[in-house]
Amino acid sequence: MKQNSKFIKARVKSLEAIVEQTMIELIDEIIIKLDRKYIVYNQYTIERKTAGIEVFRRRDYETLRFNQMRTAMMWILFDYSHRFRDRDAVKTLDTQLLSVEVDKKIHGKLKIKNSGDLFLYSVYSTKLQTDQLKQKRILSEIDKYNKLANSISIQTRTKK
Repeated sequence: MKQNSKFIKARVKSLEAIVEQTMIELIDEIIIKLDRKYIVYNQYTIERKTAGIEVFRRRDYETLRFNQMRTAMMWILFDYSHRFRDRDAVKTLDTQLLSVEVDKKIHGKLKIKNSGDLFLYSVYSTKLQTDQLKQKRILSEIDKYNKLANSISIQTRTKK
């Protein structure tokens, strides 16, 4: 009977070790949601701030700001997958998108303000149209990277 008890205890310990290892592997693959924060791959923390999205990378204690959650998540996926060119391109596009959005607001206000002057009205109308085209191009580029990120995410999940 005593030997049977030792056998059961040994089995329970080995099962606990397997469960613990499995949990560690799962934590490295999932997103954990805390109050206003998300922990991704157990290496990155995402938090919504008034100025946008803040990503903290534990590896080197670097904090980055993003304007959209999806670009922040793409950046994390590319960084985690060691696709540094794609990671940097997504960050650049996120910054460009914010810049174009600010330009659109400014040019829209100036267009309304100068509606009495036909020349200035047409100048700001043209600038506003240019901003809209830039925004459309940037969003198209971001969509391409989003598709790439989705395919990488699927590949990562199927490998394990």
